Amino acid sequence: MESKMKRMMVFVGVLLMAALAMQSCKSNDGESVQPLVVERQECVLKNVKHPMTGKPYDIGVVVDVPTEGQQVLVDSIMAYLNKTLYAFFESGEKEFLPFDSVCSSDSRQMLSHYQEAYQKFYVNDSTLSGNDFLEVVVAAQTDSYVTYEANWSFHGEGVETSQDWKTFRKSDGQNLEEVVSTENMIRFLEEHPDKRSENVWADIQHKMKDSVEIADNYGLLGDSVAHQHCYANGIFETVKYDLKAISPYLSKETKDLVGGAR
Repeated sequence: MESKMKRMMVFVGVLLMAALAMQSCKSNDGESVQPLVVERQECVLKNVKHPMTGKPYDIGVVVDVPTEGQQVLVDSIMAYLNKTLYAFFESGEKEFLPFDSVCSSDSRQMLSHYQEAYQKFYVNDSTLSGNDFLEVVVAAQTDSYVTYEANWSFHGEGVETSQDWKTFRKSDGQNLEEVVSTENMIRFLEEHPDKRSENVWADIQHKMKDSVEIADNYGLLGDSVAHQHCYANGIFETVKYDLKAISPYLSKETKDLVGGAR
């Protein structure tokens, strides 16, 4: 009797796990969605000639490459990764390879393909812009979207970095055009002084007074929205806001993706 009860409990547990797994693969409207599966690929280009000093140094690249998921989403992300990798490797003073000749559709060998194509140029040429590191990885994934984060480090007057986000709808693979408008972000910060960074807010006010364009980036990161502000000196600062707090200010397409930030 006890053995039978144990088997029954195990069976119920399996059913519960299956139900939870099925629920996690449902979109906001109840339609089944396929989770995106990625493979983290890494490579190091060694003994690269530094464009300023001429001394050898190494360049690291890390990329989350999609290996399973809805084909329309995988295709869209592969196109984004190809453009990002090409821009990184071709950011010098001259073009080494045309885009069509290096663009990869092989997700399993994507990064090794770029490494093999560019290693010889980076060792022998000093006309590069001083790339130091590139990381393009999944920052958030929900039933309705996937957000990639790109961090790019390079040598300018010192070591400089940039950060950007791209959000893709799972339903059709399309890139989210606008998470939140700059106008609505300013309104949010005006109406929620407890949420803002005083340094960022002071710089925004200064730019508004001098009619200087505010070219900030925004990222949709699950339960938060990231706000990357660029100061006049080129330094970046990233602030994150709770999704529920900023939800009324988001673009319509963002609200549709997050389902009203329940």
